[in-house]
Amino acid sequence: MMKKQPIHQKLIFLLFLSLLSHIAKAQFIRLSYGSGVGTYSMKPLKELSRYSIQNLPFAAKVTDNFPVTMCHEVTLSLSVRRFGIGFSYDYNTTGSRISYKDYSGQYTDDLSLEAHLPSLFINYITIQYHKLDVEIQARAGFIATNINSNTLVKIDEESTENHLYVTSNSWFVNPGVGVVYKPFSIINFGLNAGYLYDFEGEIKKDNELKFINPESKKTVKTNWSGLRVNISLMVNIENLFDKNKN
Repeated sequence: MMKKQPIHQKLIFLLFLSLLSHIAKAQFIRLSYGSGVGTYSMKPLKELSRYSIQNLPFAAKVTDNFPVTMCHEVTLSLSVRRFGIGFSYDYNTTGSRISYKDYSGQYTDDLSLEAHLPSLFINYITIQYHKLDVEIQARAGFIATNINSNTLVKIDEESTENHLYVTSNSWFVNPGVGVVYKPFSIINFGLNAGYLYDFEGEIKKDNELKFINPESKKTVKTNWSGLRVNISLMVNIENLFDKNKN
């Protein structure tokens, strides 16, 4: 014969089911696309560029030095009242160029970087005013960087090109703040700003060979740390199928 559950266990169970029911009613799913700008530290690579220029037999210059570029992100989030959790994918690019040209020849050393940043994020709405939400945000994830180096040496009519492909992997955190404007039940707009901190990843070829700066004797790394600002278009997915909210 099965023992009867104590009354307080039944009450706890019923309260738990009730809580789940209320949470389910409060949650919504949001898909968003954002585009903005990013700044990138890249200190180790900038140091390597300075060393390269100092050791060239001609007066080359850095014409691009990991400038501000456009960055893009896609997020999928689930919100329960003021809290939200979700998954984000970001795409960043930048690069550098060392160049020299005169009547007898030309030299260029191009470095292009692209980063894929999958992450998990949380956010909390601190202020709700009419159709505006102000929230604090935090992300943590992984950075997979692809690096292409292309060096061109041209003397008179003869030219030589060298290509090199290397990679780096690292982890990052990105705290920030955001403002969401909700003029419609389905479509919302967001403005976000934050600082991405990259724990830096060693640059390797075939996941083995490391690159050393001959001057500092340090391993060369990528560093995507910098400001991130973007605007985003948000779609509340569950409202697409709710005729009462359309």
